Amino acid sequence: MTTTLTRTSLTPRVAAYATGLRHEAISPEVLDRSKQLFLDFLGVALGGVAFGHASAEFRAAVRSLMDGATGRCTVVGERDGYPAHFAALLNAAYAHSMDFDDTHRDAVTHPGTPLFAGLLAAGEPRGVSGRDFLTAAVVGYEINGQLGRAHAQRVHRRGFHPTATTGIFAVTAAAGRLMGLDQGVIEHALGLDLSFAAGTAQFSESGGSNKPVQVGMAAHNALYCLALAAAGVAGTGRPLEGTNGYFNAYAEPGSTVESIDLDPSQAGEVLTVAVKPYPACRYTHASIDGVSALVQREALTPDDILSIELALPPDGFNIVGSQPEAKRRPATIVDAQFSVYFAAAVAAAGPAYTWDSYRRLTDPTIEALMDKTTVRPGDLTGMATDVKITSRRGAWTMAVPFPKGEPEVPISWPEVEAKFRSLATGLIGAARADEVLAAVQRLETVGDIGEVTRLLRAE
Repeated sequence: MTTTLTRTSLTPRVAAYATGLRHEAISPEVLDRSKQLFLDFLGVALGGVAFGHASAEFRAAVRSLMDGATGRCTVVGERDGYPAHFAALLNAAYAHSMDFDDTHRDAVTHPGTPLFAGLLAAGEPRGVSGRDFLTAAVVGYEINGQLGRAHAQRVHRRGFHPTATTGIFAVTAAAGRLMGLDQGVIEHALGLDLSFAAGTAQFSESGGSNKPVQVGMAAHNALYCLALAAAGVAGTGRPLEGTNGYFNAYAEPGSTVESIDLDPSQAGEVLTVAVKPYPACRYTHASIDGVSALVQREALTPDDILSIELALPPDGFNIVGSQPEAKRRPATIVDAQFSVYFAAAVAAAGPAYTWDSYRRLTDPTIEALMDKTTVRPGDLTGMATDVKITSRRGAWTMAVPFPKGEPEVPISWPEVEAKFRSLATGLIGAARADEVLAAVQRLETVGDIGEVTRLLRAE
């Protein structure tokens, strides 16, 4: 059964929303949240340069492809400018390399990373204002959220990674708006996207660097498609809703495309996006929260614990809980990021789950706790987890319906600022980090986005 639409075709509505949303229609709450998410993106991108998986290799590969070329676009932590498409690739790959970027639980995507990387590369050479940059970001979050909500886990179930495959469409629409392209050109670019939308979820089974690379390529390829369309190259029609379009080719049957309601007078999806407190797959976060809370409340030591039992939503279980033999002995950081056994063990051992936790892959205490952990699929939805810890002194349970960072359990501005500083200071210093923070907080008054990007370059 193919996906069909009962109203005006979806692709023209996406392009119309991209060009039609007025800044005046965006609420102060949505603008404030967009600035928080932009700051979070900058933090995880800067942190990715310093700590991220394979970041040095990404940089070396792009430099070899550039073959001496230069450009006007900023890559965080670099002194020289890059061509736009390569800047988008590197900034997105860096920002996704720690798995610490924002998440949309219903879309099951990390929308901000490809979006902000693409917008910076599209906007910086044009000297766009912070106001226009924020408006385009809201466009991208709205399109990513609504498309992603319509397919939900169905893209993952077919083996694709929607942060990349759905992300390219959102980046293209938002960046097209920022570039001043008209609706027809953006429609053609969306049509070309269908030939570039790529990203597999195989990393959750067998590691590799595919995950940040394919997210980087989503931003990179969006700019390619916009350049092609702007030059007059025609894209296929109905790339989202067609017989062989995105929803039919990339998602299992059942997507609720009829629910997509892109009204240019409204924008609210950004308010449903979560900021991550831990650098790991989002499906592990409620387990970290629950195990940590019980261990701290009952003052448990690792030796006290006899067993940890976790129930996850079925889709989350398939990603971070199945194949217990392998996931109880993660061999790499990527393996550990997608192991709820490792997440629960670190949470139980304390004191906190941070990037430094990945130094404990072969820690005997962590291995012993992983061996005591069992995971099953439960009658749960979203990112929820049910936790049970049995110890020598008793047994306790905790239901965690929403992990920290979701709209129901939000992260505050001071917490976002603290996360940003912890990731950015090592690369750009405390004083420069404060300047970035101040610029983002007043972004709607910034006359040229270059006022922000110059602060992200190496001195």
